[in-house]
Amino acid sequence: MKVRVMHRMVLVLMGCLLCVQVTAFAPADVRTQAREANTALRAVENMHDKAAAVAKLAEIRKMIDQIRAADPNFAELRVLESKYKRLTGLFGAPPGAGAVSKPTAASATPAVAAGAREEALRDWEEIVALKEDFITRLEEVIPVHVKNIIYDGVHADEPLRKIAALNKEAPAVKQKVVAFSGKYGKTVEEIEAKIYALTPKDSKISLYDPRNQRPDESPGLAYQKLMNGLTNLEEAPRIEARNILTRVLQGLDLIESFVLDTERDKRYAEVEAKLEMAHRFSPQDPEVMGWQSRIRTMRAKSKVDIEKALDAARFPAAFAAFAGPGDASELAASALKYFNQEGGNEANETTVKVVVAGNWVVAKRNIFDQPIQWGLPIWTAAYRNSNKEISRVFKLTILTAEGPGVAKRPPWTGVWVGDSFRMRSANIR
Repeated sequence: MKVRVMHRMVLVLMGCLLCVQVTAFAPADVRTQAREANTALRAVENMHDKAAAVAKLAEIRKMIDQIRAADPNFAELRVLESKYKRLTGLFGAPPGAGAVSKPTAASATPAVAAGAREEALRDWEEIVALKEDFITRLEEVIPVHVKNIIYDGVHADEPLRKIAALNKEAPAVKQKVVAFSGKYGKTVEEIEAKIYALTPKDSKISLYDPRNQRPDESPGLAYQKLMNGLTNLEEAPRIEARNILTRVLQGLDLIESFVLDTERDKRYAEVEAKLEMAHRFSPQDPEVMGWQSRIRTMRAKSKVDIEKALDAARFPAAFAAFAGPGDASELAASALKYFNQEGGNEANETTVKVVVAGNWVVAKRNIFDQPIQWGLPIWTAAYRNSNKEISRVFKLTILTAEGPGVAKRPPWTGVWVGDSFRMRSANIR
């Protein structure tokens, strides 16, 4: 008895294994068809236009029927039929198609004039090819879904070159896109419904027959990407120009607050360069051009003010109440020697005058709070050897040696740098 039961179990297991093998080794053509049918079903799930969905479901019905005809026992047929039934419940069944059908005269491919079908298929292929060529190059500099310029914010020559080249092509591209839209519609749904209806696949021949081949991308999505790209190509440079202008204006009030007059002029130069970049992105923007003019005026006025300040500036007088130790004049002379002969200056700089500006101060203390270094406040005037007519006056503290019981006297070992201003060297007395 037990042997008979065991024998039956073995037979059942062998039968299951055979079933698995049959399913696993379904023809490759059928498995590929099933994948395509699943992809098409997912596309319908994302559609909003009923007519387009019904047209696509008609294609899917034929694909499922071809799979059934090739392998009636194919394991995924039930799943495909279930998904198809659910979608026909949402959008409605294609004319002449039931939940489960086989190719019949009622469900045969609708008659479409050969010329209209070939024209629609050619237009579909051309719009996808145009999208691949133009949008691929556009997205190197401007995304399709965001009106941004792709660059580092500083080096704009390369993106501007690419934008200029794309702008030369844009009128011809737009003309083709508009002509396509005139034939097939202005929305993804309209275009897909019309082109899918005009280019049905022939259920009497293999899906892999060249006559049943179609572009991978939908014509509606290719059209939409081209329209978005052309819009962004037109608008993104203007938006970038305004973004540059906004950033410039946010920091404009700070320029005149810089103490160093050379720094103020440097910042004005940077602003002019940024506005020039904005102008290159959007040459006709009136606000950008207006601010370019204003900044040139502001910079010119700043330069006049700088020249007046140079004329009016005078070297500070020596501190009259110096309490020592040391003689103020001798200490100033020692500091002048330190700068020009002992390495206190930069290599291309000459110090022309030093005066004592205050009494000795403690520069450093040890852990017992005892002074171990002293500093002497001084004013110095120095010019760059390349421009002797203009000197920069520094408020410094020149430092003694460091150590316990150090005296308030040279040798000098360094300086602390404070404020500075520029003046005519001829006015130094």
